[in-house]
Amino acid sequence: MMDEANAQHPKETGGVLLGYQDETKFDVVVRAATGPGPNAIHERSTFVPDHDYHRNEVARIYSASDRQWSYVGDWHTHPEQPAAMSTTDRRTLRRIARSERARVARPIMLIMGQRGSPVEVGTWSAPRSPWLVKAWQYDNREPPGNGLTFGLGSRFRMCAVLAFTPGGS
Repeated sequence: MMDEANAQHPKETGGVLLGYQDETKFDVVVRAATGPGPNAIHERSTFVPDHDYHRNEVARIYSASDRQWSYVGDWHTHPEQPAAMSTTDRRTLRRIARSERARVARPIMLIMGQRGSPVEVGTWSAPRSPWLVKAWQYDNREPPGNGLTFGLGSRFRMCAVLAFTPGGS
C-alpha cells in the first residue's frame, strides 16, 4: 500500500481490503489489499476506484483463499492531510454498510495520511462511531507463519498484508 501511495503522491489512491472476522466476531483480520485498478481516477483530493477491477480482484482472491478471505473494507490515501475522514469518506462508508452487494455488516475504512512523517493511519468502522488509530501494536494471537497481526484499537486487528495486487494506476 505504501508503494502505491508513494507512486501516486501527491494524488489520492486506494483499493479494497480482504480478510475475515475472527472467532470473537469483534476483530477483523486483513490478509490482502488490492491497488486502485487501471481505470481508477486519481486527483489531489479525490480518488474514484476502478469498480470492475475491484469486483474481479475480490472474486479472484476469495477463490484463491479457498473462500476464506472476503471483502472487509476499503483503504485510500490523503496525501496532504492527516488520517481523518472527510464528509465524502463518511458518506461512502455508510453507503457500503447499507449495501447488500458489499456483503459486510461492518465495513472498515483505512486512511493513510501522508502530511507528515511518520505516515498516520486511521481506521473506522460503520455504522458505529469512528476510532482513530495512531499506533499499531503487535498481537501474537495468530499462529506463526500467518503474518504479523496488529491490534487496531480494541476491536480490530490488521494482519500485515500478505498479498497486494497493484493493478495499474
